[in-house]
Amino acid sequence: MKRIALIALWSVLSSCSVSHHKVEQRVVELPKDHPDTSLATADAICRQLAQSDLTTKVRQRFPQLTDDQLRGIFFRPMSGNFAQGGPTIFILTGINYREGAVTDVKAVADYVDSVVHEAVAARFGSTSSASTP
Repeated sequence: MKRIALIALWSVLSSCSVSHHKVEQRVVELPKDHPDTSLATADAICRQLAQSDLTTKVRQRFPQLTDDQLRGIFFRPMSGNFAQGGPTIFILTGINYREGAVTDVKAVADYVDSVVHEAVAARFGSTSSASTP
C-alpha cells in the first residue's frame, strides 16, 4: 500500500511543470493639470481600449504572436506616487509572457504603449501624457 501511495505521489509531482512568467510594462501618465484627470477617466480609457480592435492591430503588427501571448497584453488604470513627480493617475500597460516565448517583447510593449498614448491624447486633446519606464 505504501508503495502505491509513493508511486501515485511521484506521478503527480513529476507531471507538474514550472513556468517562469515575466512582464514587460510601461506607464502612461494622464495630464496632471487637467481637470478631467481621475482614476475614473483612466478606467474609461482602458474600457475603450478593451472594446477597440487593439488585438487585431497587435496581431497585424506582430503576426508571430499566438492567441495565448495576445491574452497577455494588459492595460490597467492606477494611481500612485512617483519619487520625482508626486501623486499621479496613470495607465499601466504591457505584456505578461513566459520566459523565452516572445522574442520581440520590448517592441510589443512599446507598440501597446504607443496605442495607449494615442488614446490618452485623444481623450485629453493633446499629447501631454508622459511615459515612465
